[in-house]
Amino acid sequence: LLTIYDVLDLFLYIAMFFDLLWKMLRLKKVKKQMPKWKRYRHHSKLKTGVILTIVIANGLYLIYRLYQWVIVGNIRFPAIAVVLPLLLYYVLFDILIGGIYYNRKAIYYKHDLIFFGEIVRSFREFDNGLYIYYITYKEKEGGEREIKVRVPNEPSAFELLGRIPFQEL
Repeated sequence: LLTIYDVLDLFLYIAMFFDLLWKMLRLKKVKKQMPKWKRYRHHSKLKTGVILTIVIANGLYLIYRLYQWVIVGNIRFPAIAVVLPLLLYYVLFDILIGGIYYNRKAIYYKHDLIFFGEIVRSFREFDNGLYIYYITYKEKEGGEREIKVRVPNEPSAFELLGRIPFQEL
C-alpha cells in the first residue's frame, strides 16, 4: 500500500510545479498593467554555480528515484531528499519569477506593484555596494505602506537605478 510518506518527495515536486505555475499566472496579470516592462536580476558566478549544482542534483536524484521505484521496486527514499525539491523551488522561482520588474511609470518588487505617481516619500542611501531605497506609497485600500528595495551598484542595474524617483539621505 502506497502512502503519502512513501512519495512525499515526488509530491513536493508536483506541488512546486503547480505553485510556480500559479505565481507565473499572477505575474502575467501584473505585467499587463506595465507596458514595455523590463526585468532586473542580480547575476554572479557564484549564484550561477549554485543554481547549476542544484538543478543537476535534482535531475540526478529524480533519475535515481524513478529507477529505484520502477525497476528495483523500492519505494522508500532517504529523508534528507526532501530538501532537494525545496531548493529547486527557490532556484526556479528566482529564474522564472524573481527580480525587479520596472518601466517608466512603475516598479514591481516582491509582490508590490508601485506606480511612481503613488509614492509619498522615497529616500535612497548607498551602503556597502548597495543602493537601498526606502519607498512609502499609497495603498489602493487606503493608508500607506513602506518597503525597502535593495539594488546592487553594477552596470546592469543602472537603468533601473535611473528610473526610481528618490531623495538622497
